[in-house]
Amino acid sequence: MCGMVKGIRNLILPLRLKSLGTQKRPIVILSDGDTGDEMSSDAYFWNEINRFEDIYIIKGNALNPADLEKARVSKAKSIIILAKNT
Repeated sequence: MCGMVKGIRNLILPLRLKSLGTQKRPIVILSDGDTGDEMSSDAYFWNEINRFEDIYIIKGNALNPADLEKARVSKAKSIIILAKNT
């Protein structure tokens, strides 16, 4: 996932359904962490995702090829790009 939005837990929930069994894939979140609002705070972020396993956070920007490589985008099965309302 590239970016962070309010209610990210609701996006992760269907990816972590128990009916998927053992085929749970790791989720990598690439985020610049510089939104300037509550979404960039540690408390907000961890309250949203702390119940899930195999979620990895990488600080970076989806527009930067080096950051995408750091997030191993070439190995991704799928990619979700999240945008701010602005």
